[in-house]
Amino acid sequence: MGTNTVIADDPELTARDWKGKNPLRVILDRNLKLKNNQKVFNDKAETLIIADTYNKDQENRGLKSNVGIEFIDYSKYFYTQLLSALHKRNIQSVIVEGGEKVLNSFIKSNNWDEARIFYGSMNFYAGVKAPVINVKDLKCESLGDVKLTFIKNSEVFNQ
Repeated sequence: MGTNTVIADDPELTARDWKGKNPLRVILDRNLKLKNNQKVFNDKAETLIIADTYNKDQENRGLKSNVGIEFIDYSKYFYTQLLSALHKRNIQSVIVEGGEKVLNSFIKSNNWDEARIFYGSMNFYAGVKAPVINVKDLKCESLGDVKLTFIKNSEVFNQ
């Protein structure tokens, strides 16, 4: 999740109606704008901040014990560095939940293999526009009054 979405929505990014350990929350906070009182920094799950290397002087900025920070160079091979940092922590699966900028960047860079899109019966006339994914392979299911669409990235699966 990106900085702007954390500021706008103040999400916890924890699993609800689920027993067991919450997954690692990964926050892309390039300029270290977020404050310690954001819900993503509560003690309900571990959190990893991904910041730009030019902020390295702020490494010890009073983070809680469940919050870590990884510095990468945002100007060079961003996804290679990000995925390498996650791999070092034995993270093998990533669910991207974010706003327009983060979602579109993963889609445009082709760093995704599957998308799951939920459609409800409620219409929103304001807010962030959903990203557009041009695909051929999709599967739809109904879950009560909610429609769930699965999209596979054929470029990834056909390699």
